[in-house]
Amino acid sequence: MDFDAQIGVLDTTVYVGNPSGPLFLGNADVSTIARQIVDSEGPSGPNDEYLFKLAAFMKTHFPNVVDEHLFEIEKAVRKIKLK
Repeated sequence: MDFDAQIGVLDTTVYVGNPSGPLFLGNADVSTIARQIVDSEGPSGPNDEYLFKLAAFMKTHFPNVVDEHLFEIEKAVRKIKLK
């Protein structure tokens, strides 16, 4: 699907971290974020599954957008899960 060529409404869910929440990491380093993702699960399922689907979506639908932070976290989570 070419999102640039279409105008419409997409169903979306947005997760916003609350700074007063006990799991909020703020501007943490990639390895800390990755560890929390591996160890966490929310109402929508495992956080690593959400991360992998988000990264795959970005690579498929927006191949010209390189989100280095997202892809670094994806790589770090995969490395942890392989151990």
